Amino acid sequence: MNEPQKQNPFTFRERTSPNPQPQALGTTFEAQVQDNMAAHTERMDRFENAIFKQRDEINNMMTEMFGLLKELTAREEENNDDDNAMSDNGIEKADGPDVEMPLKESEKENEAENGTKNEPIKNAKKELTQAEEEEAVEAPNSQHVGFLALGWHLEEIHVTWANLEKKWTRLRLYTIYLEELCIQSMETASQAPIVDVRIFTVTASWI
Repeated sequence: MNEPQKQNPFTFRERTSPNPQPQALGTTFEAQVQDNMAAHTERMDRFENAIFKQRDEINNMMTEMFGLLKELTAREEENNDDDNAMSDNGIEKADGPDVEMPLKESEKENEAENGTKNEPIKNAKKELTQAEEEEAVEAPNSQHVGFLALGWHLEEIHVTWANLEKKWTRLRLYTIYLEELCIQSMETASQAPIVDVRIFTVTASWI
């Protein structure tokens, strides 16, 4: 039985009839385009989920920052209330019954008590001054630490948001590039069915 003669695949032959190979290549190319678009859609979904996650982190940092700011404001108002209370007490002491005493009796009492009360008054005044100085030093330090923490939160939010904007810009450019590439490839496929379908695998490394 005679076997058919094997043809050399590298031998040039002139096509005399329609070849079904272009249609098969076109179908393969369309399937490749659909697969790449599906993969791109999946990457977009993952990126959106990452954006939502980072947005939640930013919201949490903002909530913590506003809580810290509220605490600092309440502490400052409390210090102001204490200062006002001390001023009111000083005014009440100045307007007390000692002022209504006769001038002579007041002078006599002052002369009799000057020798024994000068020293305790000086000590009390010294202690009060020292306590006020310590409070004046501690309050700015605590507020300074609070504002430093507030600044750190703001810096962290700024850096996170900047990175998010860079990623979003990069994704938009990649999407535009992919759409243009699909359009050009479709036009090329309609004119010449034999197209290198590996062009999409190169763009997979962009994200």
